[in-house]
Amino acid sequence: MLAPFMDDLDDNDGTEPFNVYSYNDGNGRFIVQWDDVSNGEDDQLCPNCIKETFQLILHDPSVFETDSGDGEIIYQYKEIYDIDSNGNYSTIGIESPDQNIGVQYLFSQNSGLGATWIEGDGGLVENLAIKFTTNSPYSDSSAPCLVMDVNQDGVINVVDIVNTVNIIFNIIIPNSDQECAADANEDGVVNVVDIVTIVNFIFADL
Repeated sequence: MLAPFMDDLDDNDGTEPFNVYSYNDGNGRFIVQWDDVSNGEDDQLCPNCIKETFQLILHDPSVFETDSGDGEIIYQYKEIYDIDSNGNYSTIGIESPDQNIGVQYLFSQNSGLGATWIEGDGGLVENLAIKFTTNSPYSDSSAPCLVMDVNQDGVINVVDIVNTVNIIFNIIIPNSDQECAADANEDGVVNVVDIVTIVNFIFADL
């Protein structure tokens, strides 16, 4: 199951357009876009109702190679509003065909470990991308640094966690490569979310 934004999206009994498009770009990417689709929570208020615009992108692993041979999955959000008066809100994640393995990024406004989900006024989230991949930080030779390898010793372990904590508390002043590596979730800020991201990576690699 692929759930880029599992919520009650609606056409208000056919009175609102339900624009969902798919496109194969011929370069290894299959794209599905929900374009300006009404949220069923307030579609009775249209044309002044909440609209959601986001994409699901599937990478062909024969074009975009991964460590495991599995295809990468990308969710992109131009503008969405996570609203629900009943308190259920949206779910974001992926799940295996046998339903035994999954990655939960968001459920009912509760972020998964390492997630960078930040909502603005009215539940607004915009200009966000989420990538699901089996590649390690060392797989991308074009990356500006070896993400998570904060002490640059070629191994991601508890020492990198300690170094990240020391950077956060200004105990050490990092050079540019160390600061880049400490930003484990690559959101431009070194904080506790990066520590959680490194911990998750270490345990997933055991």
